[in-house]
This record gives sequence, C-alpha cells and structure tokens, in this order.
Amino acid sequence: MFCYVKAFSQSDTIYLDELDNPVSKIKFYTKEQSSIYSGTRYSSDTLVLQTLRLNYMYDKMPLISKERLFNFLSSNYKLDTTKTIVIHYTNTLKNPKDYPNRTPVYKFDSLNNTYKLLKYHNAGNLDLTLGVSGHMHAQNYSAIMYGYKQCIKYHRKKNEELSVLHLYAKNEGFPLEEKGLEWYLDKNQFIKGFFKKFNTVSNIVIIQPNGEFYVQYCSSKYDYASLIAKHKWGTHKTEFLREIEFLNED
Repeated sequence: MFCYVKAFSQSDTIYLDELDNPVSKIKFYTKEQSSIYSGTRYSSDTLVLQTLRLNYMYDKMPLISKERLFNFLSSNYKLDTTKTIVIHYTNTLKNPKDYPNRTPVYKFDSLNNTYKLLKYHNAGNLDLTLGVSGHMHAQNYSAIMYGYKQCIKYHRKKNEELSVLHLYAKNEGFPLEEKGLEWYLDKNQFIKGFFKKFNTVSNIVIIQPNGEFYVQYCSSKYDYASLIAKHKWGTHKTEFLREIEFLNED
C-alpha cells in the first residue's frame, strides 16, 4: 500500500490538517514528522496543497455503535465477538492474470509521480534529483496466496484469543472457490464505511470486546505481533493518545 511522502513547500503553499482545516507550516511539519501522520502534496500551476492523513489510530466506539457492529459481524460472518476481532481488509481482489508476473517496487516522488523498479534493483541507483520519497511493493498472485496462507497458519495458533476475518470490497475474478480460501465480501461495504476516516480506508482493524479498537490506514510504528498482543494493548493505546494530544495542542 502506498502511503506517501515527504513534501517540499513553495511560497503559494496551503497546509491542511486531517480535518482539512488550515494549519501553519510549522504545525504541519511537526505532525507530518511523527509516526501517526503522513502528508500528501498536490500541485498545479498556481497552487500547492499539502494535506495530513492519519496512518493509524486508537479509539473507543459508543455503545450503540458497538452493538450494531458486533451484531453485524456475528450474524453475517459468525464471529465470536467475545474474542479480540482482527479484520484484514483488501479493497479489490483481482483476476490472477491481472497481477504482475514479478514483484516490482514502485517509487514515488513528492508529486506522486511513479518510478517503477524491479525488486532486485538498488533504489540508490535512482537519480536523486527525482526526489524519490515513497514506495510500495506490488505483489504477484503467488505472493498474495503465500501471504494469505501464512496469515491463516499464524493465526490458527491464536484461535482461542482471536476471531480473524479477511474481507474484500470488490472481486474482479479472484478464484474464491479454491480450497482453503476464506475471503468474504464486505456486504454493502459496511465495514469499509464504518472505519473509514477522513476519506482514508483501513487495511487492518483490531477490535476489543469492550469496543476499543485500532485502525491502520497506512504504516504503523508497531509491529503486527505487538498490535494483537493483549498485554501490549494498553501501552500502545496510552502512548498514541498522549502523542496525538501533544501534536494537536494549540
């Protein structure tokens, strides 16, 4: 998943926070340099717009929202909502022929221009004047299947603690009938909409039985094993709340 990068300011630049409210250049870069936020740069002949988006967040849903969500997950996917729920979300499952033959790496500059490299190429060989500042790994079909099977194998050992669900919003020909696959359609894109934040779609959601949840939209400074570990939950949540409060002080 492409998460952006770093940006370069100009005299006609407008800076916006994650709520699309204007912020100072100093505030923008203070937040953008943290692990919680990423910035994106849009440019035209007359204007440069730099915006912030959340990479991840901790929160707690109201009781009525929790009941609605848990009823949906229980009735539609037979999830045990007394356990920690883990949702891995894929927006589009493509036809196998539409995945790349290899696993290229795409490099992005601050204007979201793309430079495509094969995985074994050295990113250092790029012309540094291009301003390459972000990247994503495009998986081929074999890598997708291997990653999914490893995910199932990993979580099987934690079956007593976790209810794990793989969801997708669209299927463009992915063979879901293949033995052992358990990807489920996000009916009416309910989950996508429920955890969508500021026009940003989640790829990982972790929900505790008490309604506390973690949503990852892009990258995270926490490794996955610690995110799903019960003994780390309170520590990570407290750290996040303190940092985001500090970053949003006037």
